[in-house]
Amino acid sequence: MNDFFLQWMPWLIGLLAFIGVAAGGYIQIRSQVLQQTADGWKKLAEERQEELESREREEKEYRVEVEAKFEDLRQEIEALKADGLAKHKENEFLRGRNVQLQIQNVTLQEAYDCTVKDLDKARAEAAVRLTELTLMVLDRDRHLHHAEELTRRLHAIGEETRHST
Repeated sequence: MNDFFLQWMPWLIGLLAFIGVAAGGYIQIRSQVLQQTADGWKKLAEERQEELESREREEKEYRVEVEAKFEDLRQEIEALKADGLAKHKENEFLRGRNVQLQIQNVTLQEAYDCTVKDLDKARAEAAVRLTELTLMVLDRDRHLHHAEELTRRLHAIGEETRHST
């Protein structure tokens, strides 16, 4: 048996050395492949991280722009609301003023109508009073003939005046 080991021992050592070298080479190659794969994954992760950060920056910028536009629109809406409220108040004021003017117009029309009626009535009363005064003057002067004729005329004028009102 010793012979067997001595005869095959160099072959066994060579085979073991070959297996060791092959395993070492395989391990080294596998280690390099794993290192390259890890480096690739690391590089890919860094690229993805940079892309993610870039997207976040773009989203923040976009969000700031959108918020600024939203704020501008909100301010514009507030301005339009205030303008609409001011115009509404102005319209209400103008409606109130229109009602006041209509009331004044009605009041002035009534006052005018009353004044015209009062004026016509005053004319009629003045005509009657004038007739009476004229009659008194004529009676004093004792002009009866003329007084009767004037009386009829004045009464006719007074009646026309009364009927015209």
